[in-house]
Amino acid sequence: MEEEKKNLETKCGPGFPGIDLPPHFDEVIHKFITLCVPVHVTPKVRIGKVKTERCGDPIITSKDHHICNERKCDEGCHFFIVQKMKIEIPVEFDTTTKVEDSFVDCELKDE
Repeated sequence: MEEEKKNLETKCGPGFPGIDLPPHFDEVIHKFITLCVPVHVTPKVRIGKVKTERCGDPIITSKDHHICNERKCDEGCHFFIVQKMKIEIPVEFDTTTKVEDSFVDCELKDE
């Protein structure tokens, strides 16, 4: 019993400071409650007009193509068209936050 009291004090702090129980009291009853504040956050994302821009000329290559390197292109011609691009995507992030009324759960379940 004494060990339980020590564990409880470690988790929840000591009893109420400044309140001394008269010597004839044997027990101190602890009651736990849970305080709740509901918060609802709704994301808002807006995408603007996307812009693209070519960076240099396209390159045609068959280098590094595994079929051409291994089979010497006996199944046809394989190549890549490679184009470097710059893409600009304007993104606006925002949220709507609603804080609702707080409440207390008195935890009145059968214990």
